[in-house]
Amino acid sequence: MIKLCTLLTCLLLSSCGLKKLVVKNLDTFLNYQISKHIPLNAQEKEKLKKDVSNILNNAKPQGIKLLEVIKTLNIDDKENVAAKYYEIKGVYEVISDEFIHLIAKNLSNLNQGGAKEFLEFQKKELKKLEIKVEKKDTTSIYKGIKNIIGDLTDTQEKILKDYDSFFLQKYIERVQRRKKTLEDIEKALENSLPIIEKEKNLYSILNLNHKKSMSEEKFLEIILKIQSTLTKKQKTHFNQHKVDVEEMIEYFISTKY
Repeated sequence: MIKLCTLLTCLLLSSCGLKKLVVKNLDTFLNYQISKHIPLNAQEKEKLKKDVSNILNNAKPQGIKLLEVIKTLNIDDKENVAAKYYEIKGVYEVISDEFIHLIAKNLSNLNQGGAKEFLEFQKKELKKLEIKVEKKDTTSIYKGIKNIIGDLTDTQEKILKDYDSFFLQKYIERVQRRKKTLEDIEKALENSLPIIEKEKNLYSILNLNHKKSMSEEKFLEIILKIQSTLTKKQKTHFNQHKVDVEEMIEYFISTKY
């Protein structure tokens, strides 16, 4: 729901000044993304702003941890890369859990009209994903990798091509998960349980969907295969982006939201 990966890509492709501007306004970006998906009134939006600011400010220890992970990431060491993969995943899990709680809380407060609006919007978003699957479009994965290491070699193109069916299957599973999640959310929103119980149910639904989406270990397998074929130029490209990420995290840590 909150496309933090898109934000990170923008940061990597931006100038230092623009990265600072985006990080400084990270709370605004997240408020927009959540409000875009969940219809909130003026009072609820003000509460959302405070909640998002609190989450970001409380995430500083995770930011410090992530900074150390990135700084000690050695692209030439396969074991190091694998270890850092799990450490980065761990930091992401802690922060994302806070936002899952926040989304569940805001969904639980929706009235009948708001719930209907939310579900209609999500079904439209789901349709866009279904069209992508129908077209068998996996180009975004290639683009994401090129942003990190630069142009791919023929060997790397072949490695990724061998995983095309896997990438497509992940998209199919994503559609299936989202359909099931929307069905479960719709039932939870229709339930006449007290808001606190409804919030717990919604959190469980969203958290289960998130854990399933993060459970695939084959991504690390692909990363390590690509890592073993990196050229000197690609390593330089990667390390330049690594410095950019470090600067972005440092700025996040020093920013008061």
